[in-house]
This record gives sequence, C-alpha cells and structure tokens, in this order.
Amino acid sequence: MTLAAPLLFATLAATKRLMLPAPWWFVILLAICLFSLNFVALRNAAALIPSGLLSVVFSLASIFNAVNARMLFAEKTPFRVFNRSVVDGLL
Repeated sequence: MTLAAPLLFATLAATKRLMLPAPWWFVILLAICLFSLNFVALRNAAALIPSGLLSVVFSLASIFNAVNARMLFAEKTPFRVFNRSVVDGLL
C-alpha cells in the first residue's frame, strides 16, 4: 500500500501522462484534509466518545464528503452514493 502512490507517479511520469491540475495546491490541500486530518481527528476523538458513536461518525464520512461537494462545488451527487453509504453503515 505504501508503494502504490510512488509507483503510480513513476509510471505516469515514464509514460508522459503525468499532468498537474491547474489549482494543484488546492488538490494537495484537499487530499491532506480527506485522507489524513479526518483520521487524526477521529483517532483523537476516540478517547472522548464511545466506540459505537465513533463508528457511526466514521461511517458517515462519505456522506459528509458528498454533501460538502454539493455545497462547495454545486456538484450533483448520484443517489447510488447515498444508497451505498447507508448499506456500508449497516454492515
């Protein structure tokens, strides 16, 4: 898992398909927030709230991401995203 990102970047760079998005700083900031800070925050919250509530909050993260995409980018979220989130939350 740790080698996946460097391997992907190396492959894209070798095939000359590596392109930086125009707002690259925003993409990096978004990646840090989505894939790092939320785990750190939930890990710290685990000391303060019961584990059952923590699992519910963690399973709602995908719904929060979809709602934020709707609010920030006016992006329509397909119903299947919410449907799958509910199914994942029940499992």
